[in-house]
Amino acid sequence: RGRGASSVGALAGEATKRGRSLLQTLREGLESGASFLTTANRKKFAQFVELITTLQGEAAVVVESLAASDE
Repeated sequence: RGRGASSVGALAGEATKRGRSLLQTLREGLESGASFLTTANRKKFAQFVELITTLQGEAAVVVESLAASDE
């Protein structure tokens, strides 16, 4: 909730304008307090970024473990 079509559309528009991925734009926007993020959806987008970051870290550990087992 709080990440509806208009919120995602604003994010996509900003990402296109910046020439960046949605995730990179979102991270930068959260750090800078960008105007395309409303107060209402900032916390929910921050939770989403935290989830993705955690999953990326866990995936890296799995890949590293698999690579080590191939040696």
